[in-house]
Amino acid sequence: MILIIVCISIIGAVLCYLLFAPFYVEIDSEQGFFRFRFHELGSVDLRIVDYSLLLHIRVIRWTKDIDLLKTKRTSKDKKKREEKVGKKKGKENQWMKVTPKKIIAVLKSFKINKCDVLIDSGDVQLNGILYPIFYLAGYYSNKNIRINFINENVIRLEIENSVARMSRAYLSS
Repeated sequence: MILIIVCISIIGAVLCYLLFAPFYVEIDSEQGFFRFRFHELGSVDLRIVDYSLLLHIRVIRWTKDIDLLKTKRTSKDKKKREEKVGKKKGKENQWMKVTPKKIIAVLKSFKINKCDVLIDSGDVQLNGILYPIFYLAGYYSNKNIRINFINENVIRLEIENSVARMSRAYLSS
């Protein structure tokens, strides 16, 4: 009986961790990466290195690198893809209807931790037109959003959310 209670407690603790642990979406144009990170459990990085698009997957201590531009397709793979494209499915999954109100509620559940946007369009006149818009966006959002005239483009963004927060927003709307 005690063993069952311990097992149920462990499973409950793991489910609570997965439900309430934050996940992050990080973008940094200076370092050249896009990362999706689930707390300390794992991450997926997308990087551009030497004319190659690398996907670096890390789960706890296990890591794997995948080159997305490297292809190893055979003629059999091509035939299988053509067969799948030829077949059409008549049924559509209408299990849940997603309304714009629910989408907006889920988007509002995201929290922006870091936002540094520094843009130069390359056209001085367009920069002059966009300057007040960027100034107001930075002022009202209390984030570092600027336009410059020195040909510097930098985006640093960190967005946080959790499955519990998204579920609550979806179900309450």
